[in-house]
Amino acid sequence: MNFILSRILSMWWGIARANGTNTSGTANGTISNNKLIDPTQNNQSIGTLDGDNLNGTFLDANSRTIIIIGNRTL
Repeated sequence: MNFILSRILSMWWGIARANGTNTSGTANGTISNNKLIDPTQNNQSIGTLDGDNLNGTFLDANSRTIIIIGNRTL
């Protein structure tokens, strides 16, 4: 998943596509206290921002654990 984060707007957006498919999925939510909050996950945190790093986990629609590990690239 590729994420766009806006600390000024306190929002995040994401887009993902499984390997070998042409279908993309999107997600979005808010940022509160350096946590990415996902409204589709009962407003639970799916990730934590620590400086330029992002880490977290959540369950997808098929109950698979998705691991988020990222760092700022711009």
